[in-house]
Amino acid sequence: AHVYGASSGGALVLEAAAAGSAIDKIAVWDTPYAIGDDLQPRFDQFIADINEADKAGRDEEILELFMRLAGGPDADIAANKQHPLWASSVALAHTLVKDAAVLNGYKIPTNRLARITQSVLVTTEGPTTEPQFAGLPTDFFDRAAKAITAAIPQTERHTLDGQGHVVAPELMARVLKTFFNQLFDAYLVPLGYTRGTYTCGYGCSDHASWTSAGYPAAMMFEAGTAGGGSNPNI
Repeated sequence: AHVYGASSGGALVLEAAAAGSAIDKIAVWDTPYAIGDDLQPRFDQFIADINEADKAGRDEEILELFMRLAGGPDADIAANKQHPLWASSVALAHTLVKDAAVLNGYKIPTNRLARITQSVLVTTEGPTTEPQFAGLPTDFFDRAAKAITAAIPQTERHTLDGQGHVVAPELMARVLKTFFNQLFDAYLVPLGYTRGTYTCGYGCSDHASWTSAGYPAAMMFEAGTAGGGSNPNI
């Protein structure tokens, strides 16, 4: 399987690979480990506060704490509370506690990441300038990416300047396709395998529904034939 994880999902993918999950190729985006003595005390306090709020069932407080950690001003938080989606965001706030656990308390698990043998594409935005992240240094995600690439034996680093934390899907799709093709060429072409591109034109797999919904998607299919059919021996 080829796996892509964004934000805390990137940490989840890396932990899965470090634990020995059957993953062939890995790509992560904006994985938010807090790197630096200037950040970790703030994140430690944040974790203590959200755990306390979670035990008391104060989900709205968890969301507010997260927004303030990133740098959201009180005026923006007050405005967000008037938005129709605020209630649904509060309903998901408890997952921020789980995010912190997946992220190892926002501390990069260097020793575990060193076990990863797969090649990993580490991608981030450029300098972080979005207003909702005003409380974080502009190199917040870059710091984490550098630490990840230092910990994992085989990595490729890529920066998408001009993107925000929510990356344009069509842009990321091109980056991922290039990365996965490079890995195929490096490891499978020397064994005599060939690759090609085939557009099925209908809902031939799960990725087709994403494309039809406006999120360009592709998948690498190891059982295909040159004409786009399935290999009868698979």
